[in-house]
Amino acid sequence: DYLGWAQAGLVHVCDGDTIDLAWWHDLLEDDLQHFNVKTVAIDDYNLESTRQWLEEEKCIDVVTVKTNMYTQMNLLTNRFEAMVQEQQIAHNGNEMMDWNIKSMTIRTDANGQIKPDKKSGKIDGCIAMIVSLAAIEYIEQANDFCGVIV
Repeated sequence: DYLGWAQAGLVHVCDGDTIDLAWWHDLLEDDLQHFNVKTVAIDDYNLESTRQWLEEEKCIDVVTVKTNMYTQMNLLTNRFEAMVQEQQIAHNGNEMMDWNIKSMTIRTDANGQIKPDKKSGKIDGCIAMIVSLAAIEYIEQANDFCGVIV
C-alpha cells in the first residue's frame, strides 16, 4: 500500500519509475540542515554520485556497504537479527516496516556467513536499518571498521 504509506508520511515518493537523485539530494539536504550529521551509511547500489556529493560538498564521512556481499553483510545482519529477536527494534507500528521485516529471510553461504534475502515483498527498510548499523560500527571502532568501504 505505497500510496497509503506515502499519505501517512511513512515513505517518500517521487515522480517516475526510478528515484530522481536530485529529488533524493533535496531530501537529504533538508535532513542535513536539521541534524548534526557527521557520518552517513549508504548501500553501494547506484549511489556513487550521492557518496561524492556528501563527501566532497558536505564534508560528511560516508560508509558504503556492498549489500550483495556476504563478507560485508554478515556482521551487520547478525547484529540486526539479534536486535529483532531481542525486540530492540522500535518502529512505532510502522506498517511498511512490519511488512519489510515479515518479508525478510536469511540466506547463508557455504562459509556460514549470512545476509538478508526476501521471501516475498520488499525488504528495503530492513536493508536501510542494517546499512545504518555500519555507520554505528564505523563510529564505535574509531573510524576503522573493516566491514565497510570508506
